[in-house]
Amino acid sequence: MKLKVISYTFFLSVIMSCGEPIDYFYELLEKYGYHPYLHPLEYSGTGTLLSGGVRRIDLVAPPLSCFPDGQEGITRYIDQTTLPVSTETVKIDADIRAKFLKTLASASPSIRGGIRINEAKSIEFKAEDVSVEYFDSGELLKFYKNRMSPLCREFLQGGTSFVTQAVKIGRLEFTFFKTNRGRIYIDAQNVNQYLDFAADVKWTIEENFKLIIESPKYVAYQLAQIKKDENIISLYRTQSSGLDDWDFYKILSIDEDGIFTNHSKDFFEGEKK
Repeated sequence: MKLKVISYTFFLSVIMSCGEPIDYFYELLEKYGYHPYLHPLEYSGTGTLLSGGVRRIDLVAPPLSCFPDGQEGITRYIDQTTLPVSTETVKIDADIRAKFLKTLASASPSIRGGIRINEAKSIEFKAEDVSVEYFDSGELLKFYKNRMSPLCREFLQGGTSFVTQAVKIGRLEFTFFKTNRGRIYIDAQNVNQYLDFAADVKWTIEENFKLIIESPKYVAYQLAQIKKDENIISLYRTQSSGLDDWDFYKILSIDEDGIFTNHSKDFFEGEKK
C-alpha cells in the first residue's frame, strides 16, 4: 500500500530537502491525499468531530462520542503496514542537524535536542508501525440512518465534519554516531543529553545504543460530511489535501429503502473532462 512509505520518506527526505522540513512534510501528505495535523495528536482518529479549517482546527467531540465502538456502534478498520527492515544513515552537519531537530519537534512536539546533540555526526534511524485507520463508507451511512444519536445527527446536519481516515506513526528507532562512526552509547542517565523528552513520551533503550520511541501519534487525516435532503442521506469526502481549504465532493447516497447510489464515478469522470 502507498502509505507504507510515508513515515520513512518523511524522516529521510525531509532533512535533505532544500526547503523548510515541515513544508516538505505537508507536500508529502498532500501527494497522498491527506491534510496534516499541524500538531500531531494522540487521540484524534476516525470519528473525531472537527470544525474550523486546516490551519486552525477546532476539536468538537472525541472519536467515540458520535461514532462508538461495539455492537451498536461502527467498525474501525486498521490497515497495518510494515516498513522494510533496512536502516538508513544520514551524515549531518550543523545546518542539517538543525533541520532534523526541527522536523522531529514538529512531528512530536515533546521531543527536543539535548545539550550533547552536537556530538552526533550521523544518525541512523528507521520508522515503523505506520497504520491507516478508516471507516467503510456504506457502513457510515447505515450507522447514521439507523443508530446514530439525534444530537450527533444535529451536529453533522449543521455542517460539522468528522475524520473518516487517519494516518498514525507508532515507533521510531535512533542510533547516534561520532565522527569516526563509533556509536554513542546511551543509558537512562545520559539519554536526555541527546534527546530531551517530556513525561508523555514512551521510550526504551536497546543494546545500550538504540533509542526506541513509542508514542503513537495521528499525523494526517481525511474528512467527511453527511447531509440529509428529504429522504436521501449522502456522504461527502474531502477532495482537498495538504494545506488547502477543506473541500468536499459527494461519493455515496442511501435512500429510505436502503438502496445505495455511488457518485464517485461521476466525480472522477468530471475530473477527466
